[in-house]
Amino acid sequence: MAISSDIAAILQLIQQQQAIEERKEERNQDLALSLFKMGVATERIETENRIKAEASLYQDNMQIVSDTQKTLDVLETKFGETVGDLDLLSEIYVKDGKALTKEIYEGEATNWTERSDLARQNAEMNKEKIRLLQNKLFTDVKQAQNVMLGGVGFQGGTDEERWDMGDLGLLSYESKYGEASPTVIAMFKNNPGVMTDQLAKLQKRDLELGEKEQKAGYYYDTRKSKEAKAKTDKGNLAFGGILNSAAKTSGKQTIDGLLALSAEFDTDTPESDVAKNQNQRLTLQSTIGKEFANLLGREVSDVDYLTIYDEYSEMHSVGKAKAATGLGEIASGNWSVVNSYLQEAKNNYNNAISSGDTRKAELLNQYAIKYFGMPTDPNINLNSFANDMNQFYIDTTLSTFQSSGSIEDPNDNEGSNATQPTIEEIDSAEWNELGIK
Repeated sequence: MAISSDIAAILQLIQQQQAIEERKEERNQDLALSLFKMGVATERIETENRIKAEASLYQDNMQIVSDTQKTLDVLETKFGETVGDLDLLSEIYVKDGKALTKEIYEGEATNWTERSDLARQNAEMNKEKIRLLQNKLFTDVKQAQNVMLGGVGFQGGTDEERWDMGDLGLLSYESKYGEASPTVIAMFKNNPGVMTDQLAKLQKRDLELGEKEQKAGYYYDTRKSKEAKAKTDKGNLAFGGILNSAAKTSGKQTIDGLLALSAEFDTDTPESDVAKNQNQRLTLQSTIGKEFANLLGREVSDVDYLTIYDEYSEMHSVGKAKAATGLGEIASGNWSVVNSYLQEAKNNYNNAISSGDTRKAELLNQYAIKYFGMPTDPNINLNSFANDMNQFYIDTTLSTFQSSGSIEDPNDNEGSNATQPTIEEIDSAEWNELGIK
């Protein structure tokens, strides 16, 4: 009986031990299953987060594509309205000999990485198109418009003292700027009405000045003429002064000196002297082009610095034209070029101020001193300086042409519907005071 009891106790102990081992094994299995599920969940979360990040980056790049496309659409519309031939855009949108075209994604819809990369490429392509088109608008188009409005004088017509259509046409352009590009040719071809209207205004002004020379002479000797003359002298002194100062501070005067020196080179001049002269000019011109582009807020590449310098040099050339030689080289046309660049720089400065970029704003002030001859007075900044010069422009050069109806005041809210005063509108009492019937 004692042996049976011992065996039963041993069996019971063994069963208890087995039960403990079974429960331990179950716990281990449960733990392993939990860890597996946690690993799967973590991997799924990481995958979901990665996909969300890639999709978000794609959306950001697509927004850039959308924004740049809107800017490009505005520029293309302006180009089409001005030039009259949108087919020419295909000739403009070329880089390194290759046409700039939009890429279409044809892969898996869920491959956000590839879609994002393609969107970024298309955004960069839009930016390059904007740069190329802006350059075309600021060079060929701007120069052609200047010719169409009579800004280069009697250069293409048959009469050196009277306006005709040749003075506002392609021949006049090429005599001033050289061989015309397809864009310029299209502008003159598609805008005959602009030239015809402007020719009529210029001829009308010539006629008015001729017929009413005596009356105008008496009139401008009155109290009104004294005020107008004071404003004109003040404006001419201001624009002439800043250009003379800028020629020195910018380095343009040095470039002109180097050019004058190179004109004296001959076959006996050492090649090293010729190369040194050319390298000095190119270095200065590139620096001016880079900093002037920054002053205007234009994004340009290194290869465009010389083009921007040509614009700066042209501003000086046009700005220094004689202010009293008649319609061929009129003061308002000359100062308007300088004023337009000033206003472009002012907008760039105000954008920097609005964004809180004070370092950029201060740099732009320094550039304005260097390239526009802005005074170094600490109370003067680029915004106030540009506003003052714009007021000089309105008070002096614009007023001469608004009186005859030859041009419209760009600051006049009524636009072409505004009524400009003419000599005929002078009060009869004023004429009687002068003894003119």
